[in-house]
Amino acid sequence: MAANDETLYIYAFVQNVLMHKYGFKQIIINNDAIKEYGLFFFNMKDPNYQVIRVTFHTALEFKDEDEEIVDTMIETINKQFKKEFNFLDIHIQGSPYDESYEKYNYLNIYYQFIEGFDVSDIYPDLYKIKEYDEQALLDEDRFKADMKKMKKERNKSIPFFKRDYSWISISLVIICTIIYILEMLLSIKYDESAVFIVMGAEYKTFSIGLHQYWRLLTCCLVHGSILHLVCNMYALFFVGGSLERSIGKEKFIVVFLYSSIMASLTQSILTENTVLLGISGALYGMFVYYILLLNQHTNISWKSLGPMIFLNLCLNFLSTTAWLAHLGGAMGGFIMFLMYEYSHNNDIKPGAIVAAITLLFMIYRYVTIKEINPIYGGTDMEVVKIFSDLGFKSYSASLMKRLLDVYAKFGG
Repeated sequence: MAANDETLYIYAFVQNVLMHKYGFKQIIINNDAIKEYGLFFFNMKDPNYQVIRVTFHTALEFKDEDEEIVDTMIETINKQFKKEFNFLDIHIQGSPYDESYEKYNYLNIYYQFIEGFDVSDIYPDLYKIKEYDEQALLDEDRFKADMKKMKKERNKSIPFFKRDYSWISISLVIICTIIYILEMLLSIKYDESAVFIVMGAEYKTFSIGLHQYWRLLTCCLVHGSILHLVCNMYALFFVGGSLERSIGKEKFIVVFLYSSIMASLTQSILTENTVLLGISGALYGMFVYYILLLNQHTNISWKSLGPMIFLNLCLNFLSTTAWLAHLGGAMGGFIMFLMYEYSHNNDIKPGAIVAAITLLFMIYRYVTIKEINPIYGGTDMEVVKIFSDLGFKSYSASLMKRLLDVYAKFGG
């Protein structure tokens, strides 16, 4: 059934109302046969209808095939989420079914006219289509302005920190930037490597020798140059932000933490005592998770992603690149994807995460403990001096004493 401009504008109007006014999200369907029969939207928090289909395939001759498509989609969604959901069918500008043919609650929407099941008390903004005459409906500038206004109104009705922004990714960008500014200020006077360690970089003399295991995580917030920072923050804002919006903040935090720790552990276990820093390992985890997620739900073009993948792989051959950290982070993202997307109850398994991290940590702690050599005494003393100059006299003295104990135990 062909759709004219008027039909497509009503189609877009309904889509925008559902997404920007009532918080629905489009279900991405990797099935051309289903996609031909309209857009499916879901909002699991909606108390009335959790799944809504919007289509202009409403001619009677499509009835049997259409009903089969809808039944298949609803069955798939119910099976995925392990519960039954209410479904609303919205037809745009088509020849409506007779009520006797309608299996589900439905609306037939034209401009200035809506028939079918009355949901005006539930979704009153859908009925604003009646305010448009045909000319207004086809006025593209007015239409876009109205949609933009609707989105702003919805955002204003939601508490600021609950709006659909990538708060975790944005916060990480801000934190990394602040840390880098502090690095630049300290690097004016002190050795660069010592500054990295002071700011939280992973370094076995401190992490294993002084038991500062938190460095396995904080090292991802430290960056070695402005180019290093800008490239990683760009990727974090776009790839991390997209992933955060796709899977939610709670899952995103777990993916970030797990990929970060996996990256640090992998690099530290398989290399000598070096200074490790940068968020790129965690980014590889996010990158892998996001590509797999897109591949699962959409017909993505690998040709379009090919150049970006090729560039990231080429960067691993640079001498300063911690490619083992990238590998570890990618493995972390892959494990997280399997656990979130393929687990039996579609939920994370904390025990498996703890077991995996514990195993790697045991390897890190007990197998690599002999690999603290080489010890860089000059750099270590510079770290002690920085803390002393910053006013942490007591901590600096304690740090000096503990470092001497490490040297006595491991040589240096």
